[in-house]
Amino acid sequence: MVAVDLLNLRAGPGTNYDILTMMEEGTRLKVVGRTETNDWLKVVTADGREGWVFAEMVTVSGDLGAIAVAQAPATPTPLSSPTPEAPTATAEPPTPTPKPDIFLEDDFSDPASGWLERNDGDKWWYENGEFHGLVKGAYYPVWQGYPGKVFSDFVLEADARKVDGPNGAGYGLAFRIVGGNNAYVFNITGDGNYTLFKSVDGQRSDVVGWTSALDVINRGNSTNHLLVVCQGSHIWGYINGQLVADVIDDSLAEGEIGFSIESQEAPGLHVAFDNIVVKPAE
Repeated sequence: MVAVDLLNLRAGPGTNYDILTMMEEGTRLKVVGRTETNDWLKVVTADGREGWVFAEMVTVSGDLGAIAVAQAPATPTPLSSPTPEAPTATAEPPTPTPKPDIFLEDDFSDPASGWLERNDGDKWWYENGEFHGLVKGAYYPVWQGYPGKVFSDFVLEADARKVDGPNGAGYGLAFRIVGGNNAYVFNITGDGNYTLFKSVDGQRSDVVGWTSALDVINRGNSTNHLLVVCQGSHIWGYINGQLVADVIDDSLAEGEIGFSIESQEAPGLHVAFDNIVVKPAE
C-alpha cells in the first residue's frame, strides 16, 4: 500500500526510468518482484498496470524474501525516446523576446537583491552568484517567491541547475504564487521529464502530467533554461527554447514569481537558479 502522499510508478527500478503515473496514499498494490537489495519493488496496480516503486515509500505485508527477484528492463536512452509533441495551440504563442521595460531581473551577484533566505523544512540562500534551494524531506514540494511584487501577464525565464540529489526529483519555476498553498509550478527532472501542476488551497492537480522529453532536457547536473509565458488564462511553457506546454487554466490570475523544488523518492534535492528575468508578455 502506498504510504506517502504521492508515489511515482516507474518503468524500472531507479530514478533514471520514466515515470508511468503517480499514485495517491492508500493505493493498493500487488508485489510481484523485487531487486536483490529489496530497495525497489515490482508491483501491479488494481487496473493491471505493471511498474516499479521505491520500497521505503510503501507498506508491505508478508515476507519479501518469498518474492522472486525480478529482472530490470533495459535502462532508457535518448535514442529510444520519441520527440515530445507540443499540445495543439488555441492561439499563436507570444514571441518571448525582450521589450525595453523589464519587471524584474537578477543574476544573484548581490546577496541583498531582495530574495528571502531561510533554513527550516527547506533551505534557500545566495551563493557564488546563484540562488540555491535545498529540500530536506521526501515528497515535499516547496516554492520560494520574490516578495512584494505581484504579476498577472508576463514572461518569466531563468536558468536551473541540479547541484546534488536524485535525478527523479523536480525543480523549476513557480508563478502566480499566493502564499504557501496556491501556485502554478513548471518543473523538470534530471532524468528528462517535465510537468506543469497547480496547487489551489493546498490541493495539487496536474495541468500537464509528467511527460518524457529526453531530447529537450539537459539531464543530470546540466543547466536548463526554463521559460513561462502567461496571458490571462493561457499558459505556455518552454524548455531550452522548445515549446512543450500550451494550456488554458484560469484557477490563479496573479501572484508572485519564483522557484520550485520538489523531492520524490528520496530527500536532498539541491538546485541552483540564475539569470531570472520577468518582462511583459507581448
